[in-house]
Amino acid sequence: MKSFKSYLFTFTFVLIGVCAMAQNMMPLPAHSSLYSGSARGFWFVAPTTFVIVGLRVPTQAGTNAQAIQVMKLHEAMPIAFTSQSTNFTNLFYTNTGTSGQILPVNILINAGDTIGILGTAGTGNSYGNGYYSSSIFSNTVPIQRFGYQGNINTGATSQIWGVGYQGSGSISRVEVYYDLATISEFPYCQDFENGEGNWASSGILPTWEHGEPDNTIISDAHSGDNAWVTNLDGNYNNDELSYLTSPLFNFTNLMDPVIRFWQIRDLENGDDGVQFQISADSGSTYAVLGSSSSTNWYNSSSTSALSSQGNGNGFTGTSSSWTSVQHSLATYVNDTNVLMRFVMAADGNTSAEGFGLDDIIVGESNDVSLVELIYPDSQCGNSGTEVQAIICNISVVEKTGFDIDLDTNGVTISTTYSDTLPICGCDTLSLVTINTTAGGTWTLEAEIDNSGDVNASNDTLSGTMFMFGTPGVSMTGGGNNCEGDVDTLTFTFAGTGPWNLSYSNGSSPQYIANIATNPFQALISQSGNYFPVGVTDASGCPADTSAITGSAVVNFFPGPVVDLGPDSSVCEGYVLDAGAGYSAYQWSTGENVQIVQATQSSVFSVTVTDTIGCTNFDVVDLEVFPAPVITIMDTVICEGSSFLFNAGGGAAAYVWHDGSTGQVFQIDSLGTVSVTVTSFFGCEAEETASITAIVSNPTPSISSTSSYAPVTMDAGSGYAAYFWNTGETTQTISVAVAGTYTCTVTDGNGCQGSSDKKAKIWANGIGDVEDGGSLVMYPNPATTAINLSFSSVDEVPEKAWLLNSTGQIVQTFDLDQSTITHELKIDKEVSSGIYSVQISGSANETRTVIISK
Repeated sequence: MKSFKSYLFTFTFVLIGVCAMAQNMMPLPAHSSLYSGSARGFWFVAPTTFVIVGLRVPTQAGTNAQAIQVMKLHEAMPIAFTSQSTNFTNLFYTNTGTSGQILPVNILINAGDTIGILGTAGTGNSYGNGYYSSSIFSNTVPIQRFGYQGNINTGATSQIWGVGYQGSGSISRVEVYYDLATISEFPYCQDFENGEGNWASSGILPTWEHGEPDNTIISDAHSGDNAWVTNLDGNYNNDELSYLTSPLFNFTNLMDPVIRFWQIRDLENGDDGVQFQISADSGSTYAVLGSSSSTNWYNSSSTSALSSQGNGNGFTGTSSSWTSVQHSLATYVNDTNVLMRFVMAADGNTSAEGFGLDDIIVGESNDVSLVELIYPDSQCGNSGTEVQAIICNISVVEKTGFDIDLDTNGVTISTTYSDTLPICGCDTLSLVTINTTAGGTWTLEAEIDNSGDVNASNDTLSGTMFMFGTPGVSMTGGGNNCEGDVDTLTFTFAGTGPWNLSYSNGSSPQYIANIATNPFQALISQSGNYFPVGVTDASGCPADTSAITGSAVVNFFPGPVVDLGPDSSVCEGYVLDAGAGYSAYQWSTGENVQIVQATQSSVFSVTVTDTIGCTNFDVVDLEVFPAPVITIMDTVICEGSSFLFNAGGGAAAYVWHDGSTGQVFQIDSLGTVSVTVTSFFGCEAEETASITAIVSNPTPSISSTSSYAPVTMDAGSGYAAYFWNTGETTQTISVAVAGTYTCTVTDGNGCQGSSDKKAKIWANGIGDVEDGGSLVMYPNPATTAINLSFSSVDEVPEKAWLLNSTGQIVQTFDLDQSTITHELKIDKEVSSGIYSVQISGSANETRTVIISK
């Protein structure tokens, strides 16, 4: 917030014509000589407050453009010619003033200010006698020599010097036109911290002083350090009739003026007092303002020392602290030459500390002013275009709770001021934030809604805000790429082209101007995190940060490394390895694995693809020699035999597991052999085989029948080969001659074993046959009965059966298991023929019998 003192403590000065200026010009000595060179002038101390309204370098200095500089000096004067100073404030400078013309200016000079003025026409100075007695408003003003060791026609000086002496030291003549400082801007807020405030003391035995109070009751100022007091550190005078008079006021800008100030007093009660008077005719006549019956004003109507002023109304007695008082000035609302004064009147009896005055305010009874609407115009739009208002309290009291209404293109937004706007205070507040990125025109109408406001003329302001539309840019793209490739970033613009684009990967910013295509694609060949930095459109407007979007991560990865080795001659089975870790392999052989074997001479190539999608390939030309062929394999040996492993012929070398080097290796026990074979091309092959088992030789069980010739001899099934002593090679043979027959069998392992069997062949008839063992059957042939004899009753079954040649049961016999001898009666129906007797039980045998009837 700007302080009200700095913002509102201004004055309006009305420039008068040249003729009038001539009547208010500081007298100068006559022209004595022309000096051309460094800039010269004069300095003086202002005896009162006034306004410089015109400046001119006399034509005796030349007809070149006028160069004039006015400064407020902060250095103690005089300053020796050899000791230059930079301790000053520049109040005015020009080097383009038309020759001979009075240059209108508006420079406020306060009483007590030390002022330095330099003036040349080109480099010419109009010299006059130094230490000249001039005047301002009839106040004597000595002017003395002042200078700068350089020219001001090319630029304002930064170093000055000034001397103070009587004699021949010449000044450079610059005409200064002045006028009264009339206060017409309100509120008028004077705290006397920066000087006397153009208030002047006069009268009989005056004790009014400006400064820091240092008394018992009036011990300090109301605010800050300084105030006006009748004697800062003592008492006022007996019989004093003094005045403290204000600067001139113009009340035409006020609607309901009020004066307010803070006072403290230590006066002889009822006898001595202070009265406030006001004049509407520049001080020709004064009238007492108010009476003791006025609210918050005088505390007495009969102060004796004030009777000479027309009545006894005023302030008298003692107050313990600073208090504020105020009174309406409505009677003087249209007056332009208002002076105000405090009258101090004392009798000749007793004096005291007197009267203290501080923080005078002249303003409205109730007025908040809308001073300025702040908004950009004819600028580039943005998402946060703010419309602000500067408001000032013109009232003599604090203000809060009022509204500021802003209409923007028919939409009204109301803002309540909830802070406290201090007396003489201003504030800047935000009314609305508008997104103007699209551009356009906004009609702004602001109004203060302050209940009871007395001045509607300062309550409203309007304006038109035009904003250029702003561009925008969004970026897409990015991804993983292979080294040597390029990627594409796509920029899509909003607004009117052509566009100027800047983007970056954080370390390498790029700028592209005059882009006419939309969308626009930029080729990228460097890894990084890319983002748009900014964009401007055809009107030069930059994009708002909210309209800049998108980012992309771009990576460039090196291609995979694949090396199949040099072209060479290799052996069959040579391994080609394309390397591990790739997502795809493609060989010229059609295979898609990491490793392949070369089986014949060829040009081999492979293309590999990594997980990113990057590819690389390699080619190798191989002459492939065949590897030796080894035919040994696992086998078994027969009990009592050996096996000869043969690694195959036609090789250059053989090395067996035990170091032997022959083509063959003999083994007769369980074990494993291995052999490495080297061909005449130098190619090697290795093979391993084992004797996995020693197999027992087979023993065939030969069976035969006893009957009339021929008899069948059977060596049993399941063998790979049969060889009878008869020379036959079948499983069974038929013999007609009784005797012993031998069969040699070979099993699946190639092992052999032999067995023999007697063949029993009946002659013309078959007598009693006793086979031995547990059962004897007789007679055979039989006619009416068959006898069975068992070796024990334990061998006797429950039954026996007589079966014909087709296997049908023709007769069943129940056996007595308590005896070993049984006679089986043959039914009469049984005809002659060859039959079988079958028994069960532990004997479980079938015997052939011939029945003859």
